[in-house]
Amino acid sequence: MYETLNRILSRHLSSDEHEGVRGLWKGNVLNLLRTAPHKAVNFFSYDVYRKGLLRLTRNEKVTNVERFLGGAMAGMTATLTCFPLDVLRTRIMAPGGGLPSGAGLATALIRIVQAEGVGALYIGVLPAICSMAPSGAVFYGVYDLLKTAHLSAHPEARAAQREGRPAKLSAQRTLLYGALSGAAAELACYPLEVIRRHMQMQHLHVISGGKQGWQLQKAGKAVAARAAKHLTGKQRTASFRSASTQIWAHQGAAGFYSGVLPSVLQVLPNAALSYYAYEAFKELLDVKG
Repeated sequence: MYETLNRILSRHLSSDEHEGVRGLWKGNVLNLLRTAPHKAVNFFSYDVYRKGLLRLTRNEKVTNVERFLGGAMAGMTATLTCFPLDVLRTRIMAPGGGLPSGAGLATALIRIVQAEGVGALYIGVLPAICSMAPSGAVFYGVYDLLKTAHLSAHPEARAAQREGRPAKLSAQRTLLYGALSGAAAELACYPLEVIRRHMQMQHLHVISGGKQGWQLQKAGKAVAARAAKHLTGKQRTASFRSASTQIWAHQGAAGFYSGVLPSVLQVLPNAALSYYAYEAFKELLDVKG
């Protein structure tokens, strides 16, 4: 694992476009503009769906049904709401994306809609939804299961619940369980993320007239670079089936997990801090449940 991490960092820092440590944060503003609303919609939707399902099932306590179904519905809601932001980020960051250098979100949005129609903002949405449904289910389900099991095993937490006081995790446990739930969700659904990125890269290949040589690793994930290697050059519409077939034909089953290590490592602190902030703000705002 150490050698893999060292190889990833060495490749970045020795590239022709060496930018030093600052280069590791290149495109972070665009990423924040995409991630912040997605997280907000995701967590808010989960609370709404979980409570709604609890009323519908008339259960006194949250069960796995509410956890996993609520998480799946929240993931799909956030994806449908915020997916165009992901497409815009990919197109802005990928040379050959059909946009002028230095284009902002507003410029990119106008150019894409005018030239390709609104549908272009949802290229790859099918695998994204297929990915986010189980990903959301695992992300929220695993965290809730770990949290419930931990609190149930501690007398102080059980006493607080009996007295009607909120039982909460320590900061360390919140970070740990958040990281574990994020890693579980990423590993479970990563192949669909690879297919989604591949579909977007196929689309860019078509609209650019088959130009090669893009530095697609800047599109946000290492899988984008993998996708570009095996584009056929034929002018055809990207589809779930064609993307899956190309990945399987050129890389086999391993291709669906190309770049999974850096992706999981990125998710660990992201998920941990997301859950920590979520729990902290719920306590600050006195949100029950």
